[in-house]
Amino acid sequence: MDVLAKNKILVLGRPEVNKTELVHSIMSHASTATPSAATFAESAKIEWHMETRYYRAELEFWVDSTERLPDAHIQSMQQWLDDPDKYPDDDTSA
Repeated sequence: MDVLAKNKILVLGRPEVNKTELVHSIMSHASTATPSAATFAESAKIEWHMETRYYRAELEFWVDSTERLPDAHIQSMQQWLDDPDKYPDDDTSA
């Protein structure tokens, strides 16, 4: 296994979603120290030494943002969320 690809956690989402809060929450439940919120950025690589009674690892959170969807797509998804039964399944393989 490629050592560079090991122990990486990708946190990916829209700019308005607080991805670093998720990382901070995960890290705060561990028995090791958590970096301060000041070390977080919208796009960042956050190193974390995790150690429990049974496991020890060097991990990296890779935090990044995706592009915002066009408003028309957001409205279409919201309409589906409001009334999913109005739209038939697209699965024609059944």
